[in-house]
Amino acid sequence: MKFLVTVLFSLGSLAAFAAADKSDIATHKLSYGSAHDFEYYHGSGVFKKPSGKRRSFLASLTIRKLDDSHHNLIYGIYLDNKSVQYDIVLSEREGESFFDVMSRGETIGYGYCLGHKCHLEYSLMGYSIEETIKRHKRSNSLTLMGSKSKGDLIKSWKMSLKKIF
Repeated sequence: MKFLVTVLFSLGSLAAFAAADKSDIATHKLSYGSAHDFEYYHGSGVFKKPSGKRRSFLASLTIRKLDDSHHNLIYGIYLDNKSVQYDIVLSEREGESFFDVMSRGETIGYGYCLGHKCHLEYSLMGYSIEETIKRHKRSNSLTLMGSKSKGDLIKSWKMSLKKIF
């Protein structure tokens, strides 16, 4: 049975999975199911440290289609009158539901999608980062949960982002 599900990323949306599988676990291919070349999400999140200390922040994600197999995710974090912006490129592996995570032309990790969720693991700016992104199709929103570590320093986060356009 085949079905098409629009999914996440690209600070515009990395998204639309096409699946054809008779088992309960469907594999998906990244594609772009938007009328635009990008999607923009905005919302808020909370950082948490193992000590229990929490900090709220504003966040944005832009998902931009570069071509049929490459999507650019541009993250924006706004905390204490400071902003941090970084981006990664997801490069689809041929015929698979897996993709490489790239930065500045170098492969820095990998990811995969199943259903409405995508998981990424990569190294950037000296941190090991893991993130799961879930698309809520009915509400046009994303939930991102992840963590980053550098030595003993660990920080986790959860973001709720609403699609603006």
